[in-house]
Amino acid sequence: MNEGFVVSMKFMMSTSTLMAILVLNGQMAGQTVRAAAQHAGNSSAAAGDNIKITTSNLPRPVLMPHPPNDGPAALALETAACRKCHIPLNNFPPDIPRDKDASVIYLQWDRTAPSFPKYANPLKLQNSVSYAQLKAVQEIIDKHPTEFKLLRKAAGKPYLTSSPDDTAMFHLMLDGERALTTDAVMLARNGDYSHAIMNEALALNIAKQRNKRSSLYGYIQSYGIEDDALCGFQDILTLAGPNQAVDRRIGIVLQEELPVISLKAGLIGDISNTAVLFNSSRSQYDDFDPYTRHYYYDLYDAAEARYLDHDITLIDAVDLPRSVRRGIFANQEWNWSEADDRQQDPVQDCLAGFAKRDGATLNWMDDVYNAREQVTMAAAAVLEIKAKTGSFPNSLPTTFIDPFTDKPLGYSLDGQGGFTIYSAGMNGTYDGKRISGNDASYTYSPPS
Repeated sequence: MNEGFVVSMKFMMSTSTLMAILVLNGQMAGQTVRAAAQHAGNSSAAAGDNIKITTSNLPRPVLMPHPPNDGPAALALETAACRKCHIPLNNFPPDIPRDKDASVIYLQWDRTAPSFPKYANPLKLQNSVSYAQLKAVQEIIDKHPTEFKLLRKAAGKPYLTSSPDDTAMFHLMLDGERALTTDAVMLARNGDYSHAIMNEALALNIAKQRNKRSSLYGYIQSYGIEDDALCGFQDILTLAGPNQAVDRRIGIVLQEELPVISLKAGLIGDISNTAVLFNSSRSQYDDFDPYTRHYYYDLYDAAEARYLDHDITLIDAVDLPRSVRRGIFANQEWNWSEADDRQQDPVQDCLAGFAKRDGATLNWMDDVYNAREQVTMAAAAVLEIKAKTGSFPNSLPTTFIDPFTDKPLGYSLDGQGGFTIYSAGMNGTYDGKRISGNDASYTYSPPS
């Protein structure tokens, strides 16, 4: 920094201290977008077209020096590099015909949507509900036939144009899925299994809608919606019992309609969405004097490098065997939501608000939601076997695998006409004998 140059900022330090931190972070961190620009610019067109986001074929260089161009020229260079590296800067879908978009219909439904009491949002068999409460739920459903028709229309659409991070739309969709699940359980209680299954198939499509746009928020939210729908399917199975037509239909629907919710796609989408935030942060300083501008450009480059190092490590690990992946994710715990109070690490201070993530929790979520899918499909298969043969199988078909162990799911008969299917869970010790919101299991007991 030239003599006499003074700039007011949240933290002050000498140029040598800052550059030491930037170089250290550049050496430790992953591929920055500006370094990607340098890499793409030095590569042949053929090589650049084949660049993928993996640590094996993207170098991890020290941060670039001051960019040759500032402002719009630098952003254009960065945008070109992102496209070369297959990182979409704007994670938006192409124009969608209005008749295929669910967003507007959800908003229409929300204006007059029914409001269910807490015990029925959604309704679950495991909740203790009285006859009077069930009657009240049925009355709410009966008073809103137009709203449910509109909701099913929205849930059946293939696309959703809202932003991946639109939390208001997510809660609206979650309310819609829960209304469909509550209606499905009431339909099944009344013996209308066909329409109950149709409701839950639409609930799965809501999860698909949320999953259309790759982002980590979308990944988590899609699984949350799917999980409620799976609980609805399990309740239908319990109410129907060994009923060959119902059990087979649920098995087919699950095989054909379960959304493909990819942690890898969510992480890659997260890179895309966060790149926009970093660009926005850099652009605040486009019109500053060169010294201030370069200071903050380098600072945000270092912050993005540290951020991408974590994301790329997880992306590379997703396709590894789950037992190996689990250890890598466990070592990637991020908590950058708070600034460095001592102001000794301006890069961490810069990252405040950009990321707060626990790799171990992400990995557990991916495993447990996959386990719940497997458990529900296995339950339908076991009940169908009982309906066809008159008895439960002694063991599960080996096609139903526990993602925590890479072995078949646990299965036990209770000797009283019921059974339990369960995943061993993160610790490998869960036996399905207690109800736990953190595990995956299904217990069937015959009507008393």
